[in-house]
Amino acid sequence: MENNAQLDFATLALKGRRYQEAENIYMQLATNNNSSEAWLGIGVCKLYQLTEGKTMDEVIFCFNKARNISPELTTELNNQLIMHTMVVLKTYAQIIEAAAIKHQAAKKAAQTGALIAGLSIVAGMNSNKAFSTVASLAGTGAGVGVAVQSLNAMSDYNTLIKHVLNKCNEAFLGVSSLVNKESAEYQQFDNNVKSIISYVEGALKSVSSNSSSRKKSTGFMKYLMLNASSSDHFKLMQAYFGVHKFKEGNSIMGVIYLCTLGGGFVLAYLDSVKMLNDEYDGHNLLN
Repeated sequence: MENNAQLDFATLALKGRRYQEAENIYMQLATNNNSSEAWLGIGVCKLYQLTEGKTMDEVIFCFNKARNISPELTTELNNQLIMHTMVVLKTYAQIIEAAAIKHQAAKKAAQTGALIAGLSIVAGMNSNKAFSTVASLAGTGAGVGVAVQSLNAMSDYNTLIKHVLNKCNEAFLGVSSLVNKESAEYQQFDNNVKSIISYVEGALKSVSSNSSSRKKSTGFMKYLMLNASSSDHFKLMQAYFGVHKFKEGNSIMGVIYLCTLGGGFVLAYLDSVKMLNDEYDGHNLLN
């Protein structure tokens, strides 16, 4: 009875993100009573702090200790690892969703919302009463007890995505190293995590693509100020008078540029941006 009360207190502390308090209680139970559920609790405690300095190696160590104490419960312990890892990764996906909304990536945010809604904790994992106290964490809703302070503190969207991607991969590899890959639970876990990783990788590519697109569509004078030296400004302004066309031997286009100030500024603007990006096929005034 006393052990059950201590497990309840530890779980409450974990839900409240008082990780050291929870770990101390679990450790006392693990040491005094050789409790597999206590080692499970320590493992979950560390798993929920994956972005705060804890590692999957520590998590796997704790789950292995629990399996060694109760080998007959290996399958249930594996399922607990899968279930709690999904809770953590689902929480990380929600952080990305919130960041996408903040950065006005509405389409991506909507896709993530649909993805998160589609991710499920494997049915039946929570049925074993041997681990009902710790298992209840996953049943109270995604994100309960999961540490996200460092993620919320990241102001750079690109850095956030890369960090989450690293943690997703670390968690996936950790679980894959321990559990039976042939089980239905692992197969569903595998599909869910790959969906999350695929989305996060897509978000990273989207950030890079948008950055490149913004660079090329910036106003000409602002773009010059940011990307060209003062000596280059004068050289590129010559595009408005068709100097580059004359140097290419295309006198007709040179005259057109000269008479129209670079085709009403549009043609000269496009040529100048290409020159800055090293994408111009003809005579680059910067070379």
